[in-house]
Amino acid sequence: MLLSVVIPVGNLEKNYGNLTQILINADRENIEIIFVLDTDESAALETLTELCESQEGIKFKIIESQGRNPGSSRNLGILACSGEWLLFCDSDDYPYFANILNSISEQDSELDILIGSYAVKGVAYAKNSTSITGDNNGITWRNIALNPGLWRWIIRRNFIETEYFPGLSMGEDQYFLISLLNREPKIVFTNQLFYEYSQSSAESLTNSKSKISDLVQILKLELSMKDFPDKYSDVRNYFIIRQLLTLFKSGGMKEKIQVLILLTTFISKHSPVRYFSSARFVGKILKNATKI
Repeated sequence: MLLSVVIPVGNLEKNYGNLTQILINADRENIEIIFVLDTDESAALETLTELCESQEGIKFKIIESQGRNPGSSRNLGILACSGEWLLFCDSDDYPYFANILNSISEQDSELDILIGSYAVKGVAYAKNSTSITGDNNGITWRNIALNPGLWRWIIRRNFIETEYFPGLSMGEDQYFLISLLNREPKIVFTNQLFYEYSQSSAESLTNSKSKISDLVQILKLELSMKDFPDKYSDVRNYFIIRQLLTLFKSGGMKEKIQVLILLTTFISKHSPVRYFSSARFVGKILKNATKI
């Protein structure tokens, strides 16, 4: 099996049509779809099983979860996958399997992570895809950090090893990516369109006061990492800055106070030379009017 696709499903009724399209377009030979069903909907398991079985030749697994958060659901998917490569997909988004499989086939055996372009659902691709230069440099990473999107990272299963997601609903994906970068992976970038992204689910999470506080826990975990490789230090900082801005923008007074505390910790851990790169990233966020 070449590619395992892990899809947490929290609202089957709402995303039934999109999941049907994912199944219809999945390569029968090289892809397995792993659904992690984390919902209170009655008969959801029966309905999803019938949907999968109606697609002739599709390779699928359905796992039931009670985690009630995407981090725990993705961890179950990691344990169940049998593919050489792994893609994490949201149930309301759409992956371009042909582009992903073609890009994987062009890479050498030493590659750990492949990062592609994305589009926003319902909006012109050219205006909403993150530009990728193809080089592992600061400009490329600043562009990617505007929307790091776990779903645009195709990860070799063996490289993940024992890395898992925190059992939280916000920031757990970026913490997972930072943990991978901490192990200095070999990364290749491609302009191939990997994914069509729906903003609705991200916006609903950001607007949830009960979920936004998850970022405080995530930031504490990220800031506690020691001996982070210099090669990816700026990338980690971009992710952390993005999270701090999100927390300040969408959190209550308690969260805003936490931002000031965490920002002090962040500044104390870095030499002044790092501040310039971080400041440029903040400027890029403001210039592009990116929704964070």
